[in-house]
Amino acid sequence: MKYSNVFSFVVFIFMITSCKSQTPEVLNGSIYIKLIDLGSLYKASNEEINSLKKQLDNFDESKNNKSEKLFYSYYKFLFEKDLIGKPYSLIKNNKGNIQRVFFYKKDYKEIESLLLHLDKNKEQINLSLKVKKINKDVYFASKIVSIKKVAGKTEWKK
Repeated sequence: MKYSNVFSFVVFIFMITSCKSQTPEVLNGSIYIKLIDLGSLYKASNEEINSLKKQLDNFDESKNNKSEKLFYSYYKFLFEKDLIGKPYSLIKNNKGNIQRVFFYKKDYKEIESLLLHLDKNKEQINLSLKVKKINKDVYFASKIVSIKKVAGKTEWKK
């Protein structure tokens, strides 16, 4: 009886922890550039981040238009998921879908250095990433598996 209770407890704990931990999936694609986009406050000062947080805390949805509500819900999501201040890139995957992928700052420096001198008419940046899905279009890269600047055209949108 004693062993069956211990066994049941161990199985129960295993089930709970396995449900909560997501196995990373691999995302392959290329950098997609969108000139006008809501950012993540990467490189923003703590003062700027705290100011936005205060604005969000005092936001009254009933008194605002659709674009202000979109702004509010996007940044609220970033704060809730601890993504505020983390760098991101848009990645167009092999199926043609565009995903927003957030990175650890140290990993993003590798992408940033390739973006610095990217000739979008002659080059593109291809990536293979281990990612955890946050929602339908948002991922967090736990590891850069490979990154290469290759000949090609970088897709972009205003």
